[in-house]
Amino acid sequence: MAILFKGIIKNYQDFRTIEANNFITWSSGNEKSDTVILRKFPPASITQGGNDYASPGVYNLSDSDLAWHNKYILDFFKKDKLIVE
Repeated sequence: MAILFKGIIKNYQDFRTIEANNFITWSSGNEKSDTVILRKFPPASITQGGNDYASPGVYNLSDSDLAWHNKYILDFFKKDKLIVE
């Protein structure tokens, strides 16, 4: 229980950052450009690591070594380019 409580406190402390970064991701995903921006945020137990699986960088749908989770994001938003910050 104490671990969960600490996770909730951490998430509330980072709420504005998490909200702002998620807004950027969804906004860029819904724009008419070919690029989606994934902004990472501080990990905590409730937010499941803040997109910890995605390494910062630029990824293209045409990359032969594109990780499955990056391809999933590109497919979901129907984009050709992913920028992870």
